[in-house]
Amino acid sequence: MHELSITQTIVSTVIAEAEKRNAVGVKKINIVVGELTGFMADSIEMYYNVIAKGTIAEGAAINITFVPSRRECIVCGSRFLREPFSFTCPSCGGESKPTDEGSDCYIETIEITLPDAKQADGG
Repeated sequence: MHELSITQTIVSTVIAEAEKRNAVGVKKINIVVGELTGFMADSIEMYYNVIAKGTIAEGAAINITFVPSRRECIVCGSRFLREPFSFTCPSCGGESKPTDEGSDCYIETIEITLPDAKQADGG
């Protein structure tokens, strides 16, 4: 359910950016979502379709790229993708700590339709 508020923010940001550029429509939105956010792609898409209905953002294709979370070994400093149920470093077996990788959620690009049917990227 926490996808609702982030999707409301995405839709309002997309509409504001498209209107700044005098767009008549939004064709595609590329979003980056970190694994640590816990956001689910299908929930974001479902909420997007409901919230964007009747706006210039309605019908836009949504492309979501997931960024995995990484850990950093406190012994040797290497960064790695965590194996399920393990927090130990695969290089030296030392303990690890979380990093910020995989905690972001942002709009990477917005593809809009301009009045004269030219395409433009924004964001």
